[in-house]
Amino acid sequence: KAKRDKEHYMTKRDEYKEKIKKLEKEVEEKEEGLGELVDKAKRWSEEKIQSRKKVNSLTREVAKMEESLKQQEETQEPRELVTQKFESLSRTFARAEAQVKYMDEAVTF
Repeated sequence: KAKRDKEHYMTKRDEYKEKIKKLEKEVEEKEEGLGELVDKAKRWSEEKIQSRKKVNSLTREVAKMEESLKQQEETQEPRELVTQKFESLSRTFARAEAQVKYMDEAVTF
């Protein structure tokens, strides 16, 4: 019986060693991914921000903000185009105003 128990515990020990090796590999992979995530976070902001919100809710908020930015970019015109339109309309308004003034002067004579 002792020999059987010894074999049983030896196989259990080997199984646990294999599990430990697998878990150590997973830890290494996650640490590599963590390094990339930390670098990404540092690009956004150097200082750490404490939050009571959970990661999932923060991830959803970021996704919503990104979607909102995409929609704004699609609907809004670039600054240069808006500036060009403003200048064009400003010149048109100045010409129309001058014409109205000229017509007003012509009417008063």
